[in-house]
Amino acid sequence: EPGRRITGRVIDEDGAPVSAAEVSLETSQLIRYAPSYQARTTPDGRFEISSVAPGQYQVNAEAEGFAPMTRGDLLAVRDREIEDLELVLGRSGTVAGQVLGLDPEQLARVEILADDGRISRHGSVDVQGRYSVRDLSAGSWEVTARLVNEQR
Repeated sequence: EPGRRITGRVIDEDGAPVSAAEVSLETSQLIRYAPSYQARTTPDGRFEISSVAPGQYQVNAEAEGFAPMTRGDLLAVRDREIEDLELVLGRSGTVAGQVLGLDPEQLARVEILADDGRISRHGSVDVQGRYSVRDLSAGSWEVTARLVNEQR
């Protein structure tokens, strides 16, 4: 049985199209080789995902400069195409700080992670230990710094 076509668009909170957004469908089933599908939006915010197998999918979208979103309900793909699915990306924030007490060689091996209990985002660290994690949604985030290959 051939899959279904899913089309839609990604917009910001003001209704403007979001170009180059990543849209993904991930199955809710816990099977080993569960299908997932991805598409990138065109300059007018539109996307198309072809050959989607029937099932229930979590819909995600993200783009630089916006907070990532996950649709609240599962998308049910059944016996016909889904058209004009609209996904809205909200404004994002940045968490910034500084890692102290390490030499430059160690700072090059620091991994920064922000987690809100639903998603995790990686950050970057410069040679002075300043870090930032971008494109975060509003809310509480736990930020951890880990020195890779050491117990610190």
